[in-house]
Amino acid sequence: MDVGAYLARIGLSGPVRVDGDGLAAIHVAHAGAIPFENMDIQADPQHPIRLEPEAVFAKLVTARRGGYCFEQNTLMAAMLERQGFRVRRMLARVMWRTGVPHGRTHLVLRWRWAAMSSWPITGLAGSACWPRSPGSPGWSGTFTANAGA
Repeated sequence: MDVGAYLARIGLSGPVRVDGDGLAAIHVAHAGAIPFENMDIQADPQHPIRLEPEAVFAKLVTARRGGYCFEQNTLMAAMLERQGFRVRRMLARVMWRTGVPHGRTHLVLRWRWAAMSSWPITGLAGSACWPRSPGSPGWSGTFTANAGA
């Protein structure tokens, strides 16, 4: 998986600084360049969704398609880690407008650097979220999360 190809796909040229500004640049570029797409989820079972980082890279970068949260955040986590970021994968609940808790069906990333913490959210239908930190303007709630793989 080529970081340069990923950065080109999202409209950036490297290298990207490993800090809050670098994360924000990657996150905003990723969210603006790679659309939410869930067509494969609805597709024939003969075409299973593959979440191996190489398969996700081939779909989202090489084939220039979009993806849903597990695909997008798998790609973004792998690319961030290859550039020196420390990322934690977590499962989260999406609680749209009902406030009714559902299962943990959304993959999110948590990034920490020094005293900073952020949740770069991609692959959530109908959203293009900016990086959020708890307590920051625009933070709209909390995550109920489990550590993921």
